Amino acid sequence: MKAPPPGRMPRLTAILTCRNAAQTLGRLLDHLARQGAETIVLDHGSTDDSPAIARAHLGAPVSRIAHVPFDGVFDLTRQLRQKRDIIRDLGGDGWVLHADADEFVESPDGTPLRDMLALWDDAPVLAFDCTEYMFLPRAEDETHDPASFETTMRAYIPFRERDPKQRLFRASAPLDLWMRTGGHSITPARSPVSLRLRHYPGLSLDRIRADYLSRVFAPADLARRWHGSRMGAARHDVTPPGNALFRSADAGWSHQDAVDRLPVFRPRPAEPAPPPPPGTDLGLICGPGAAAAEDVALHLPGLRIAPVAAPAPGGPPVLHLMTHPAQDAPAGDAAQRAHAEAWLRRIACARQAALCAGARYGELRLEDALADPALLADALRRLLLARASGAAGFLACPAQPRHAAPCPARIRAIAGPLARDLGYDLTSPAAAS
Repeated sequence: MKAPPPGRMPRLTAILTCRNAAQTLGRLLDHLARQGAETIVLDHGSTDDSPAIARAHLGAPVSRIAHVPFDGVFDLTRQLRQKRDIIRDLGGDGWVLHADADEFVESPDGTPLRDMLALWDDAPVLAFDCTEYMFLPRAEDETHDPASFETTMRAYIPFRERDPKQRLFRASAPLDLWMRTGGHSITPARSPVSLRLRHYPGLSLDRIRADYLSRVFAPADLARRWHGSRMGAARHDVTPPGNALFRSADAGWSHQDAVDRLPVFRPRPAEPAPPPPPGTDLGLICGPGAAAAEDVALHLPGLRIAPVAAPAPGGPPVLHLMTHPAQDAPAGDAAQRAHAEAWLRRIACARQAALCAGARYGELRLEDALADPALLADALRRLLLARASGAAGFLACPAQPRHAAPCPARIRAIAGPLARDLGYDLTSPAAAS
């Protein structure tokens, strides 16, 4: 690619949404600095080192960090509206890179994006297509270092979404199609140059489990058929991809025979939940520690209580009694992985069902309910008096952490991010309180 004309360097603004992205965020921000991109970071309530990593990059390339509260729901429509507001504030000046914390966009010959854009700034181009290459762990125990994963992950799978990805576009471009396609496409027109998009969904399969099996999607997003191959706990297991799918990046880039679904997700059979008995006043979801949940029920005299697997349309209000993920943890890696997956799945499926059914649903840590019946009474009052669907909401992170000893490393790797949201401490050796 030839050198850009002197004195004609366009503005490039990356708008980056992240949550608990510490594994890839540092390398991505270094990458964006090399691309010449001023970067605005929208952090959605991260509980890992993501905010500190963003602060460490203030000035180069991060120009601003906005902290957005997280309510437990992955709401892409809301995220796109937030980004659209920022784009409008740019006043049509320059170009926008719509960035995720695990996606690295680059020109095909390695020219910095800002230099490349200088060559096209006066051309009738609204957006640039991206050709996507998925970098995934190939085996169950394969783990990559956040400081060097770009070097150690050298095998990719060519990937193609339903809507072509156009991550780089003019700040003045119309955003109607972009909003309708989940932030993928700006225009049906094909671009003269296709950019390379290196995508790193997780540096281990356990990390992919942690990120995706706990994910709860906004019903409006699901109605638009977004997130089809990332439907998380309710529909998929995470398994190693087949080795035949991988190509070597050292041998060049090929998009032939691209897959259209993430090959780490294997569909799981549906598990229909039986309805609660007629006349049930309160559905109760319990994990390990069900005997203790019976003690909680003793504090709720006069209510007809039945165990349920998830909230249902037209069903009774549901109270979910959460437990520490290390509660009753088995021995052995495979058993611990299954235990952690079941813990994530129980919470995510209940939350997703509550949202999609418009059910009254609330959460309370079992340890808190046993320690202070007043907390149980308050949670129940808010749940039963809630008028609007979903008004009880998800559990806010309590001020007092709850510990368990010990917490195996396998469970910590899979359940850690969601456990931190729930106020559980997976690192302290203190005995459970």
